[in-house]
Amino acid sequence: MAAPSSPVDSLVVLQDALLAAGRAAELGEQLRVLATALATLAGGQTTIVVRDESLAAIRTVQVRPAGGGVEDVPAADRSTIAAPVWRRWLRLLKARRAQLAAPGATGPVYALDLSDQWARSEFGQALAGLPPESTMGAAPTAERVGPAGLLVAPILARDGAVLATLVQELPDRWPPSPDVVRAVELLGQQIGHHVAEARLAALAGRRAERLQRLQEAGAALTRSLDEGEIVRELAKQVSRVVPADGIVVAHPDLESGVVRTALRLVRGLSRPRADQPLGAGPLAEAARSGETVRVDDYDPSQSPLAAADDVVGDAGPAGSVLVMPMRVGTQLVGVVAVHAAAPRAYRAEDEELLRAVTAQAGTAIANARLFAESEAERRQSEALAEVARAVGGSLRFGEVLRLILRHTSALLKAGGACVALRRDDYLHIVAGVGAASLLSGVHVPAGASMMGRSMQDGRPYISNDVPQDEGYYAPLRRVAPIEKAVLVPLVGAEGPIGVIVAINREADFTDLDARVLQRLADHVAVAIVNARLFEEVTSATREWKVAFDAVAAGLVVLDDQGRVRRCNQRAAELAGAPGPKALLGRGFRDALGIAPAGRPSLDAPAFDVIDRALALGEEARDIVRAATRGVWLDVLASPHPDGGTVVTFHDVTADRERAAALARSEARYERLVESATDAIFTVDADGRITSVNHAVERATGREREDLIGERYDALLASADAREVAAELLAAALRGERVRREVRFLDAAGGAHTGSLVAAPIVEDAMVVGVLGVMRDVTDERRLSDQLMQREKLATVGRLVRGIAHELNNPLTSVLTLADLLVGDGAAPADDDEHTPDPADVRDAALAIRAEARRAARIMGKLHAFARQRAPERTSTDVNRVVLDALELRRYALRMQEVDIDVDLDYELPVTWADANQLQQVFLQIVTASEQSLADVPAGSRRLALRTRRVGDAIEAAFVDSGRGYSDERAARLLEPFGAGDDTEHDADLAVSSEIVRAHGGRIRVERVPDGGAAVVVELPYVPPPALSADAGALPLGAAGDG
Repeated sequence: MAAPSSPVDSLVVLQDALLAAGRAAELGEQLRVLATALATLAGGQTTIVVRDESLAAIRTVQVRPAGGGVEDVPAADRSTIAAPVWRRWLRLLKARRAQLAAPGATGPVYALDLSDQWARSEFGQALAGLPPESTMGAAPTAERVGPAGLLVAPILARDGAVLATLVQELPDRWPPSPDVVRAVELLGQQIGHHVAEARLAALAGRRAERLQRLQEAGAALTRSLDEGEIVRELAKQVSRVVPADGIVVAHPDLESGVVRTALRLVRGLSRPRADQPLGAGPLAEAARSGETVRVDDYDPSQSPLAAADDVVGDAGPAGSVLVMPMRVGTQLVGVVAVHAAAPRAYRAEDEELLRAVTAQAGTAIANARLFAESEAERRQSEALAEVARAVGGSLRFGEVLRLILRHTSALLKAGGACVALRRDDYLHIVAGVGAASLLSGVHVPAGASMMGRSMQDGRPYISNDVPQDEGYYAPLRRVAPIEKAVLVPLVGAEGPIGVIVAINREADFTDLDARVLQRLADHVAVAIVNARLFEEVTSATREWKVAFDAVAAGLVVLDDQGRVRRCNQRAAELAGAPGPKALLGRGFRDALGIAPAGRPSLDAPAFDVIDRALALGEEARDIVRAATRGVWLDVLASPHPDGGTVVTFHDVTADRERAAALARSEARYERLVESATDAIFTVDADGRITSVNHAVERATGREREDLIGERYDALLASADAREVAAELLAAALRGERVRREVRFLDAAGGAHTGSLVAAPIVEDAMVVGVLGVMRDVTDERRLSDQLMQREKLATVGRLVRGIAHELNNPLTSVLTLADLLVGDGAAPADDDEHTPDPADVRDAALAIRAEARRAARIMGKLHAFARQRAPERTSTDVNRVVLDALELRRYALRMQEVDIDVDLDYELPVTWADANQLQQVFLQIVTASEQSLADVPAGSRRLALRTRRVGDAIEAAFVDSGRGYSDERAARLLEPFGAGDDTEHDADLAVSSEIVRAHGGRIRVERVPDGGAAVVVELPYVPPPALSADAGALPLGAAGDG
């Protein structure tokens, strides 16, 4: 674009520029239009820079002529000049205004001739990019570099503040023409107008946004009446309105010189800080002065406030700090401090915003504190009112104390509370809650404790370090830890009666706490006195009321007309009424409907009961049916001394039904018991018969009436059996169920064997007697004995073959020795050579006697084993029985080359058993092992016999190396008829098992890992009873479980 050639053209350019700038909506576009017009008019580069208060550049517009037009200067080609440089330049230009003022200018427009060394060195290089040395003074032929001069116009607001700077280059015209100067001045004013307008618009926007934020902050801060929530919301709102790397909300206490930090945030994270002394930093200064404290350069070396820092701490370093006190009137509520890393981060606008937010926050915090105080006062008033209501509405001592103590803990925010009452020289802690609940029941000496001191002095006592207090009663430390306590005396009409104590909380107890507690204590003292008086006065009435209401039967008091004056809950329930009040004033007969349908009321049985009581003045009783609920009632009426009737009644419907059911059940069980063939009887704890069935009568031949009351052991055959019966009774009374075989006498005096089972009779978890069931097993026992005898004879038959061989040896010896004696006796008397030596004759005779005794012993054992005798138990040595059984088969085992290993425990005790039957068992087991070993090659045949005691049992084990038994065969081997067709010895083991079972034991058949079988006989250890000198053996089964 060509420069205007005439003033008219210049005016046209200016007019177009002003109109175009007026139409532009954005400041940058407006500035570009005006800069383009200036560049066109002056023919050189135009630079417009919008600046802030510190002259720092906010927005830059730079255009230059190019190719007949105007173009924007690229950002890379623009020169940036720091704000401090511009501040210095403006001071220089203002100082030389008279020399540098542009011709024709009415305002601050400065003309800088770049041919001047000072202007070129000061401004030319920075603003026009000129070299340090000027070429203006060179020869005419020399080529000039850069513009001829500059027009610099600081654009000012009305208050003189710099809004922008305008620099216009003049390429070849110097001095500048008045038209160009006027154009710069005119467009500069327009630039100032647009910048000011844009600033106002921005300010209005910021103020609208600030107002909105302040409104939001105010609303947020007033949403809660909790101080902690308000402080957290305050920090949130402060972070929205001012830049802050850290925020501190503190409560300085000018009196105590301590600063309590309520909240501290560092880059959004909570960084708590302990209480600290009030020093000389910005926070302390704001608290003391009540004024805003702003430190733009928070350098400890430059600022005393920064050196005494009480804001940043370990969150630094900080470049700027702004502290605002929160005041409500003259009261300091708190202090808010913010800090930022950059210096001069806070402006007046930030101060204004923070002041507005803290003012709202201060009011909110003050309101919250007032609310908290009012709530505390309300709670105190409510607590005292509730205490008053409790004292007026309930005079029960324990209830009043618990109420007082709960409110004491709540009002003082204490961990616990207790009440101690004076008893002689001690204070008895009668109630406690919370941490003090463990103190209940403890006695504290009145003369050596804080409690006693408070009571005796009649004034409150506060200790916030109880363990170090000289009045602390040390034994309490072992019961409950007490760190802090406030105590006030309880004073009655006759003087101190005790103390009330609150213990343990985070904050120290204060005098205010003591005053609150004293108000409660006054109510406690009144309550205690009143409760004691009330209990004394109303004790009889209370007992009567409790008894009246606790009666399980219905209880009513009737007037003379039969109307209900008073009744208990049970009466209402029996009448089908919702409660006692529903019966009051109603007729008793009508309420219960006890008059049978179809009969006149006066004929009803209940009328007879009540009328009889009134007429005769004595109790009357009857059972009637109540139609209201369809139940049977047992009614008892008694005349009342003041008139009317007292009636008690209870529902006997279920009792009648149970009685009927019980009668039916008893009849059914009576028929069952009486029809049983077993003798059934019961005895009491003393062993006396209380009941018997017909079977007992038949068995004994005695009437039931004769038997009841006698000792049940009188039914048995002998004194020995009766002693065992005593053992049975004792075991049953211990709760054990036992079975024994005893002998009893029938009606003709004949002895019978019976199996007696005794079981305890338990009532209410206690054994009150014994139930006995006895069955006559005489025939079964006889058959069993015959079977065992047959088995024994069969065994004898098998033994005879071996014993015949065994007897042959001693008989041969006897014959040989006899022949020798006979031969020696035939020699001539004078033949000295054949004269027998008397010593040899004696030895032969002794040998004959020994062999004869041996044969007799063998035959004796065989005879003892084979003879039939009644089973009986005696003191039995199990080892001896094992050896006797082995002796009978030793010869046969030796003939089969069986290695015998005998390992007996000779410390085994003597047990109560039938030795003959056990010998039969052991002999059958040895015989079975002998048969099993026949299938094993000679040299591998082994039989081991072991005895030992295991707990309360005695075990005899027979282990052989024979063919053994399979699991299936071993399982059925010991059952009757379970051996099948295996061998006769297997059948013998079944008989042996029955014998061992009769002793209360069992036989186990086990497989041996290396081959063979182990048969283990397990017998219970039964100590032999202490018998009299002439006592014989007890019958089989008289001891031990069978």
